[in-house]
Amino acid sequence: MGLKITHLKRILFTFLLFNSFIGFGQIVNFDGNNCVPPSGDEWGTPDVVDGDDTPTGTADILNFWFDQDNEYVYMAFDREATGNSSFSFFINTDCNSSTGDTSKGGSDVAAFFSISPGSNPVITDNTLYTWDGSMFVDTGVSFEAKLGEESCNGSLGLFFEIRIKITDIFDVCNPTSTCNNLTIEVGASLAGGSPNSSLKDEFEVPSLIGINSVPTAKFTQGHVCTGATVTLDGSNSTFYADPPYTLMTAPDFNDAIVLYEWDFEYTGIFSTDATGVTSNYTYTTPGFVTTALRVTDKYGCTDITTQEVCVFSAPQPKFTYSADASCGYSFAFDASISIDPTGGNDLTYEWDFSYDGNTFNIDAIGVNVQNDFDTCESYDVALRVKDPSTPTPCDVVIAFQTITVEDTTPPTGTAPGDILDLQCISEVPAGDIELITDKADNCGGLVTVSFEDTNNGGSGCKGSPYIVTRTYTLTDECGSITDLVQTIRVEDTTAPTGTAPGDILDLQCISEVPAG
Repeated sequence: MGLKITHLKRILFTFLLFNSFIGFGQIVNFDGNNCVPPSGDEWGTPDVVDGDDTPTGTADILNFWFDQDNEYVYMAFDREATGNSSFSFFINTDCNSSTGDTSKGGSDVAAFFSISPGSNPVITDNTLYTWDGSMFVDTGVSFEAKLGEESCNGSLGLFFEIRIKITDIFDVCNPTSTCNNLTIEVGASLAGGSPNSSLKDEFEVPSLIGINSVPTAKFTQGHVCTGATVTLDGSNSTFYADPPYTLMTAPDFNDAIVLYEWDFEYTGIFSTDATGVTSNYTYTTPGFVTTALRVTDKYGCTDITTQEVCVFSAPQPKFTYSADASCGYSFAFDASISIDPTGGNDLTYEWDFSYDGNTFNIDAIGVNVQNDFDTCESYDVALRVKDPSTPTPCDVVIAFQTITVEDTTPPTGTAPGDILDLQCISEVPAGDIELITDKADNCGGLVTVSFEDTNNGGSGCKGSPYIVTRTYTLTDECGSITDLVQTIRVEDTTAPTGTAPGDILDLQCISEVPAG
C-alpha cells in the first residue's frame, strides 16, 4: 500500500486549549476547491500522503486533509485522475476498536459518496452509514460534499471537500460517555456503491479529533444567616468534565462556558433566578435551602450542581437612644429591644460609639449604657450582639445608627455694667473680654468671648450724646451663642472756664480803646 504519513494529527491537548482561547471561525471556504487566489493552496500541507500509485486512475487517492470547528468535521482529498468512482471515510466514534468494523480500527460510522461519470461530474449518494454488527447500514442522513479543482489552475473533479455535522455522528452532550473524541481511521476508494464494497485504494489516517465533554458546574456555599446577602461564585466551573479531565487534558475543542444560571431555592425543577458567573442573594427564611448552578457550554451541553445551605436565624441587634435634657452631649442607649432567635435571653451587648464600618472598638458593654460625646457632630454608633446559642457565623451581628449630637442650650454670663455719665469720648474704656467673669456652659465645655462696638454717631456734646453699644458674644463648643450688651453714654454738659483781662477805667478818648 506504500503509506507515508506526514504527521498524525492527534491533536495535542495544549494545542486544543490554546485554540479554545483564540477561537476559530469557519476552517475553509467550503466550495470544493483547493485554491487561495491567485495561486495558493487553501488547505496547505497534507495531513496524510498516500505514497503508493496503485491503483492508478480515478481511484488513486493522493493526499488527505482534515480539520474541525464547533459544528463540523472537515475532510478533503485529491486523486490521480477524474472520472466516476466511490469513496468512504471510516470513523470511530466510541473510542473502542472492537465494537465496530475491526478491520477498520473499530469504525462504527462510514461517510460514503460517489462521483457520477461525464464531462460535468457531480457527487451523489453522500450518505452516512452505521455499523450494525456485521455491515454498514444506510442511515438516510446525508452530509455535504463538493468536488472541485486541486489547485487554482487545476482540473475539475480532482479535489473533494466534505463536511459532516458533528451532532449527526456524535452525542456531544452525553454525560455518561467516556469517549469524547472521534478518530478518522481509514480513507478508501471503493469498487462498489456502498462502504461494504471491496476496497480499491485505502490509507490509514488515523486522526484523533477532540470534540467535547460535558461541562462541570462548581460552586461552594457555607451556612448563611437570615437577612445576610451572600455572593455565589461559579468561576471554578469548567467547560470540560472534571473529573476525569484537567485543563491540560480536556478534549473539548474551542469550548467555553457561555451561560451561568442560578436557582436560589431549587426544588428539583430548575427555575432561573439570576444569570452570571457570580450572583448576590439574600436568604430570608431559616432552614435548609438547596441552591443550584447550571452551566452551559458552546455545544449547548449543561451540568447542574447543588449545595444544601443551612440558613440560620441570627440575633437582631436593635437599640433606642435619647439625649440628656440638661446636656446634649450625654446620651443614654437601650438595646433591650434586640431579638434573641433562640429565646435563651443570653445575648451579650457591646458598643462602639464611633464605628468606622470596619474595625469594631469596644467602648461599653451592657444592654443599657450611657456615653458623653466630645463634640457636637454626627456619630455612627454600633451595637454588636452575640448569641452563644446560635452557630457561627450567625452568632454575631452588628447594627449601627447615625446620631447627631446637638447642644441647644446657650452659654450664660453677665455683661459689665452700663456707664452712663462720661463727659468726654476719650473717657470711653476699651472692651475687655476678661470682664465676663461668670461665663459658663451647661455641658461644662469651653466658652469663648468676643465683643463688637457700635455707636450712634452723636458728637458727645450737650444735646447730642455719643452712645456706644458694646456687645459681648459668648459661644459654646456647639455653636450656641449668647449676646451680652453694655451701654456707654458720653455727653459734655460742663461749661468751659477762664479769667477775663483787667478792667480799663481811665481812658480819655474813644480812640484809645485797645482792640480785643
